[in-house]
Amino acid sequence: MALNRLLKETIEKIDPLSMWHPVKVMNFLYYTLKKGKTRYVKVAPGRNAEFWGECKEGNYISIGWDEVGDLSKYPDYHEFKAAFQKLYYRDNAKKATEKANEVWLFYSLEPGDRIVVNKGTSQIIAIGTVTNEGYEFREDLPKHKHTVHVKWDENFSPVTIPEQKYWAFKTVYELQEKEVEKWLKGTHQPPSVKNDENPPSFTEAEELFFKRMQKVLERKGQCILYGPPGTGKTYSARRYVEWSLYQLDIRQTKGYAEICTFHPSYTYEDFIEGFKPISTKHGQVSFQLEDGVFKRFCEKARQNPGVPFYFIIDELNRGNIPKIFGELITLLEKDKRNVEIVLPQSKELFSIPENVYIIATMNTSDRSIKMMDAALKRRFAFIECLPNYDVIDGVIDELTYSPAMILKAINQKLIEKGGRDKQIGHSYFMKHGEQITTIEELKEVFEFEIIPLLQEYCFDNYEELAYLIGEEFVNVEEMRINTDLFTGQDDVFINAINNIVKG
Repeated sequence: MALNRLLKETIEKIDPLSMWHPVKVMNFLYYTLKKGKTRYVKVAPGRNAEFWGECKEGNYISIGWDEVGDLSKYPDYHEFKAAFQKLYYRDNAKKATEKANEVWLFYSLEPGDRIVVNKGTSQIIAIGTVTNEGYEFREDLPKHKHTVHVKWDENFSPVTIPEQKYWAFKTVYELQEKEVEKWLKGTHQPPSVKNDENPPSFTEAEELFFKRMQKVLERKGQCILYGPPGTGKTYSARRYVEWSLYQLDIRQTKGYAEICTFHPSYTYEDFIEGFKPISTKHGQVSFQLEDGVFKRFCEKARQNPGVPFYFIIDELNRGNIPKIFGELITLLEKDKRNVEIVLPQSKELFSIPENVYIIATMNTSDRSIKMMDAALKRRFAFIECLPNYDVIDGVIDELTYSPAMILKAINQKLIEKGGRDKQIGHSYFMKHGEQITTIEELKEVFEFEIIPLLQEYCFDNYEELAYLIGEEFVNVEEMRINTDLFTGQDDVFINAINNIVKG
């Protein structure tokens, strides 16, 4: 206390400082003594960032507790706290103090401080710097009248970070600079540009396929790559994104593309938005509205309108598509981009930006494409992916025939029995983008991938399985696979493989 009194007496003797408001003096001393270190403060602009739109447009950040009035009218924190406690949390002194501290921290923000805007407990949607105007109580605003002027970082894209559960209870909270840097590491990196020393390479066939995809996506906004398993649908989607961005001198796909996989348990809440359970500090369970992966992705794309963003949905047909997309099915149409609808849970306006393109993949082996929702079919373009025998037409050790000829022989029989959707793709005979080259690798492919897939196709009909790959592989009478072929002499296995082609 004696030290505080001495400091007060000293300040009163310094002409400029003696005329300042006590809060301004406090902030001046704080920023002088902290030796230029930047302060990072997290601020939530309303529940689920409901006031973020106004904040972004008006270049400010805001909080509530409006009834306490203009904070600059209070000579010090203690008078403010007393007034705050009379208005809020009167039955909970501890919480009243905590929230009063948060509001006062907001008021103490100074030029140069960095504002981290959060949405929920795992999203940073904006970052900016406090400007010279600082704090202002805005009587003209209907709500959230406490504001601080901020210049927002124009190139920042929203990021998802590890869940910060305590954010659910903190509107304003000072963060550690190292912690923020760790979260944002790599998010501000400018796009890599072409480097003639090591450019990505694409085959002539890939170039033709990707140009075809590009035309389709420009016309429809989304497409489905469909075909038998193993035909490289997901690989082609990823490669297309790389090729497309490379045309714009962008050498990285991170930040411009995202992939998710649909499955029977995947929901609208995972994809768009929904209430998720969170544990409170008292060990109880509460529910918080959180954005889904596609909604977050669209927000990121919206802040970078000049660049295409690609959302890849793997195994589209495994999910309940109408339930997952919900009302967004309407927005998928190319002429409906940027058209806003009201989301049923958050009541927020939402649209799909023009620069978002959706690439989905779908296996046709279960004929699910025929059972797709008609409204969804109309909104997607369909590009068929069939086995590419050219990429596996090389030699394997002592084999008489190439993998391409072996696969073609099996597929011809599959087409006869079950139609073209039941074929097997070329990727089963590839490893790290290249054709397999040894007998040992071919044994593994047949034992652990090809034969189990064919068993499923044949519904354990071993006579049909023997017709497809030969009786050397199948013991029809005992209804089992002759596994000795994979552990015995290579020449026995080679003979069995050659007989598949000979018929």
